[in-house]
Amino acid sequence: SMADATRYHYKVTLDGVPSSETLEAFTRDGVVVLPQFCSPEEVAGMKGRMAHLIEQWDPAEAKGSVFHTYGNEKLNQDYFLDSAATVKFFLEKDAVHTDTGLVKEDIPKAEIINKVGHALHFLDPVFTEYSQSQKVKNLVKSLGYKDPVLPQSMYIFKQGTIGGEVTS
Repeated sequence: SMADATRYHYKVTLDGVPSSETLEAFTRDGVVVLPQFCSPEEVAGMKGRMAHLIEQWDPAEAKGSVFHTYGNEKLNQDYFLDSAATVKFFLEKDAVHTDTGLVKEDIPKAEIINKVGHALHFLDPVFTEYSQSQKVKNLVKSLGYKDPVLPQSMYIFKQGTIGGEVTS
């Protein structure tokens, strides 16, 4: 129901400071959703930047990078581990040929991506500006974190035709 979908939705000021009601909800529930936290301009900037990154990206670089949260299949461990200090593209399972691991040529490259990670927050200027913004710092500080660290960042896609199942 719509009530369930918005159960955890709260407001925050433009400078990232949550209301006392929001802080109480976070303490009680361990989660809050702040649907207006990103401005439309910030969202457009990050989406535009990702479109540029996709345009510049060669899908052949992502061989062995199928991402999923189930099963015993392993993606290329070096590719995954290297993503901690770089920006890497991870593919949907159905975006590659199972026999060769090569990317299917008949799907537009913007539609084969599961996620991009994991160092956008310190390597890309648009994502750095957002993740290091004063409003993000204000929010984290108001939640009681003393010395927060941002270990990784991800841009997650939900592909309509080949997107993998989200599991718990």
